[in-house]
Amino acid sequence: IRDYTIKAETEFPKEFALETVPVKNQWSKPTCTAHALSSVVEYHHLRQHGEYARFSTEFIYGLREKGYYIGRGMSIRDALNTLLKYGDVYESDCAGNNDYEKAMSVVSKDIDRLKELAYPHRISAYFKIKNADELKTALMKYGVVAVSMKVYNGYKLVNDVYTYDTTKDY
Repeated sequence: IRDYTIKAETEFPKEFALETVPVKNQWSKPTCTAHALSSVVEYHHLRQHGEYARFSTEFIYGLREKGYYIGRGMSIRDALNTLLKYGDVYESDCAGNNDYEKAMSVVSKDIDRLKELAYPHRISAYFKIKNADELKTALMKYGVVAVSMKVYNGYKLVNDVYTYDTTKDY
């Protein structure tokens, strides 16, 4: 219900460049959603405050509320809801890149203080992007975006594009 839509522009410049933030390494942990979204927070913090600050993946990954998926990995919808409701904390306040059990333990031990620290770094909305023109518009108007997709058995990467064999029943 919080998914907004974006009205795509019809004309785009030939070139467009965004500010960048450092790429985070999740190593072999299933924390890609938290890494991607903490990087989005970092980007917007840089745009709004003119300075780079590193934000926590552990806080996003470890805060699992009632109704959230509990297990390896994380639903992007759960992570977005965390950023809408609570925000994110600086990495120095909640460092780590742990599996979900450990991350949940780290966050729950100091949850009230962390929520208070995260509050100024909330997002106000998110929206679905359905095509290339909407993606270009989002990049030009709002900066970096996090892209997610469902991947099931039967998906494979062919020439850098995920494809799905629709003739099989998985």
